[in-house]
Amino acid sequence: MGFDIYGLNPTIKKGSIKPEIDWDTDPTDEERKAYWEQSDKYEDENKGVYFRNNIWWWRPLVEYVYENTGEISEDDYNEWHLNSGHQVDELTAIRIAATLEFLIKNGHTIKHQQEILETNDSENEEVTYPFNVENVERFAAFCRESGGFEIC
Repeated sequence: MGFDIYGLNPTIKKGSIKPEIDWDTDPTDEERKAYWEQSDKYEDENKGVYFRNNIWWWRPLVEYVYENTGEISEDDYNEWHLNSGHQVDELTAIRIAATLEFLIKNGHTIKHQQEILETNDSENEEVTYPFNVENVERFAAFCRESGGFEIC
């Protein structure tokens, strides 16, 4: 299970064109491969279009955002753990991005990553989910350019 996060009004770089394919025409393997490569390029160029994490990566990211940004209310917390189409407005997304960027810059995120690694390396039987700075950086970039987002 994964979480697909879609920008509601993403910033699109000038000259960037979203690829299209007509799935009804039963495209060849080459056409499919080309489409997916172009889609990956489009999403890399336009960070606010799409963000994805599987459940193992999403849960600790949401916990980190919840505990450190003040932008997820207790009422909305459960919605962040469902594929229900919960929406986050643009201003909140920008505030999340700004706070995450600050936490990364001041070393808080790398410290948290180290704490998670130490917990994973201990003989503690508690199962912990993976967490790293790179995933937080990608999510911050997505939030900044998403124009708000929807969790699906």
